[in-house]
Amino acid sequence: MALTVLGSCFVVAVYVPDVVFVWSFLGSIFCTTLAFILPPIFFLVLKGNSWFGDWENIKATSLLILGILFCLLCTIESLLHALNLA
Repeated sequence: MALTVLGSCFVVAVYVPDVVFVWSFLGSIFCTTLAFILPPIFFLVLKGNSWFGDWENIKATSLLILGILFCLLCTIESLLHALNLA
């Protein structure tokens, strides 16, 4: 397991030309997930009602949908930016 992790880190370090690509790619996925996707999921699961039951659930569901959209858009943008640099 440790050899696999070490080998994959070596391959990424050799073939990725700039660390900014890694930061932008990981940031576009994980930051939007932590800030905009997980909180509404936790709220809706803990509340236990339907996702469109009352005004609070509608707001949480809207934030969840927008968070997924932003995550996809930011990831696509960072990948397109990286491909233009190559």
